This record gives sequence, structure tokens and C-alpha cells, in this order.
Amino acid sequence: MIFLFENYDVPTKDLYHSFRKAQINVTPIALNDDGFLDEDILSPYNYYTRDTTKRRLPLYFNRVELPEFFEIRATASMGEIYDGANLRGRIFYADPKNKRYIRIIDHLTPQGKAIASDHYDVYGRRFAQTTFNKDGKKVTKTYYDIHDREVIVENFVTGDIILNEQGRMYIYKNKVEFANAFLKKLGLENEVIFYNSLSIPFFVSEERVATQRKDVLFWQEEIGDRIPGNMQGIIDGESNTCKIIVQSRSAYQKMQSLGVPEDLMAPLGFIYEMSEHQGDPRKALIMTNSDQIESLEKIVMNCPETEFYIGAITEMSSKLLNFGNYENVHLYPNIKEHTVKKLFDECGLYLDINYANEILDALRNAFLHNQVILGFKETLHGQTYSMNSHVYDKEHVEDLITSINEMDKKRYQIELANQKKQANLATIKDYRRVLDSLRKESL
Repeated sequence: MIFLFENYDVPTKDLYHSFRKAQINVTPIALNDDGFLDEDILSPYNYYTRDTTKRRLPLYFNRVELPEFFEIRATASMGEIYDGANLRGRIFYADPKNKRYIRIIDHLTPQGKAIASDHYDVYGRRFAQTTFNKDGKKVTKTYYDIHDREVIVENFVTGDIILNEQGRMYIYKNKVEFANAFLKKLGLENEVIFYNSLSIPFFVSEERVATQRKDVLFWQEEIGDRIPGNMQGIIDGESNTCKIIVQSRSAYQKMQSLGVPEDLMAPLGFIYEMSEHQGDPRKALIMTNSDQIESLEKIVMNCPETEFYIGAITEMSSKLLNFGNYENVHLYPNIKEHTVKKLFDECGLYLDINYANEILDALRNAFLHNQVILGFKETLHGQTYSMNSHVYDKEHVEDLITSINEMDKKRYQIELANQKKQANLATIKDYRRVLDSLRKESL
């Protein structure tokens, strides 16, 4: 079986890790490659360009080669390249950004427009370059082998893809044709495809000559008031796809209300790698990169029995440092990795009440470390892992304070169980049951 996807984003990773946890053997293939795929993830790009003899060591931001007199000015989130007072480039980090490993460097015109982007991989090598026209639109993306030779050229204007392999040139009219040629190259052209997007992976499935409908869509998005057009084709039996596995509880309920046949779909969440530890519900964690934390003083003063731990990957402002005067507040500026892990293990609550960007994938880490997540609508950084009943209007901060003060061990266990249910936590048994059912249906 093939697990075919466009981007190796968080839901895709969760699904792949769920397959692995349930010992379901799939060949994972990414149709987009940012250079930082996990080592066991294949793509048409790393297949032809990757140097497997090298150690995986990304390029640190200050190790990039620059012309004489150029300099890098960096923050925790990005870097800039200057020639004197002139901005000549921007450096974008790979996740997690606090490690400052280079993912992309944009080269700029004097007017500040990008003319080219150099893409770096997990081996610290420039493996691709994107060029832009005068309007800032992408024109081509070229992928290089370890000898800096052009191997793959994607033309974003025409859609063509050119592959140079062993002295021969192959031209594909689009990415779907390129992907199917790659599956044939690997001898996988007749394998069942699991996919999670109605875009290119769907069309790859549809372009294959199939005698039976065996492919499976893992739907990871929400559903609006109408069924997407490509999904409707699956429902109408006009597709190589035989089943829709829905990974969001609310999306499954919505599809039921829209009349999708029950025998065509099945609900199935993710097998998360949950921590074995459970924290203290009288300890609350906040991870922030700013001092803009909604109602912090009021919360701290009205929850005297709760210890608050606030971490930042940078220095803290004097405004935030002043909270160190409260006996129940503990501050961690320039927090170290081992301290982050310790706090996620020890704290039973996570407060999503800071403005600005989320850092260190805090909400996901909070969920995986069995922390009950509480927050405000105005500061919420996503609701994949938190419950609707745990999200408050900032005008009603007293409700959040009440929840913190009432969070004894018994209440913590109840709320934690409800939170896991809301996130559609699945088990190995769930995966094997659904996959066994798929096998029987395809016989």
C-alpha cells in the first residue's frame, strides 16, 4: 500500500505515525519536498537528488557563505542579510524556528522584491532554487543533485516538469503524470493508494487504470455546507476510491447530516504518542514570545493555590519580569530544552492566553503531555486539541479563573478524558478494525 500526500504537515505526520503504531505497512510518498522530510519519507525529488551518505545536519543561520562585507542580522524567528544599510536577503528557518536552521534564503532586488529563493535541506545543502518574475510570481523551481547539476525543473507557467536521468531527458505535462511515472519507476503502479487530499493525490489515483475501486481517502479537513466536487464523484461511484475515512469528529457528523452513505465512510482519529506522565492540576504552564498575556495579573491574583510557570525562548520584558514578584509565578526567560520538557511533564494545565505567535508547538505538546488546555477566544492558537467548553470570552475571565480553582485531581481526570475524546483519539485496535474492514470489502 502507498500513503500518498502533498505536504508532510502535522495531520499527515499524525496519520503516518498512526499507521506505523498500528503496524500497517505503507510506503510514504510526498509530492512536495521542503528538504526536511523524515528520513524514511520518499519523494520524487529526494529520490533523484539526495546524498544518503551524509549525516543529517542542517545549515545554521550564521554558516551561510556571504559576499565580502555582507552581514546577517537575526532574531529568534528569522534572519536578514545586509550589505551596509541595504537589505539584500531574508532567511527563513525550518521548524522548530528557535534552532535557527536555514530552510529558505530569499534574494532581493533593491526594491525588496524576491528574485530567487534558495532552498536548503536537512543535510545543509542548497538542493533547489525558485525563480520569480518581476511581478513576484514563481516561474521555475530547479532541483540539483549533490554535484550541483540540474536534475528536475518544474515550470510553474506551463506546468511541465523535466527530469534529467542518466543522460536522458523526460518531459511530463503536469505533476500528476510525473507522480504516476515515479510510482511506475518504483514498481508501485498497481498498489492501493491511501491519500489525504482531493488535489494532486486524488488525481494521481484517478489517472491510474484500475479494474477495482480500492483506493482510500483519509479526510482530514472540515466540511462546509456542501460536499466538495471531487468527493461527490467518490460518493456517486465515479472514482477509483472505495472508502472515505473521516478523521475529524465534527466533519464526520456534518457529512452524516449531508446524507453521505454510512457504508461509504468511517470515523477514525489518530493514535497519538501520549506521555505516560500526568501533571499536577495545581500547576499551570504558559509558553510565550511576548509579554502580551491576557488578564495575567487578575488570574494570578485570584488563583493563589495554583503555581504559574511562564517560559520564553528569548529574554523577557521588564513588564513580564515584574510578575516574578508574585510568590506563585515562576519565570523562565531563554528557557532551555530540558526545562521545557520538565515543565510539560509536571504541569497539569496549559493556559493558551498569550497573544502573538505560538512557540514550541505548545498546544500540541500540552495535549500530548496530558495537560488540560484552557484559553480565551481572542488568544486561541487553534482548537484541534482543546474543548469548546474550555475556551472563554476574555470579558468573562472569571469563568476561566473558576475553572482553574476547581481543577482538583478528580475534575482534572474527567476534563482530560473529555479532551482526548474531543480530539478523536484512536487506538491500535481502532486502526486494525477499520483496515481489516477495508481489506474484506476489496476482496
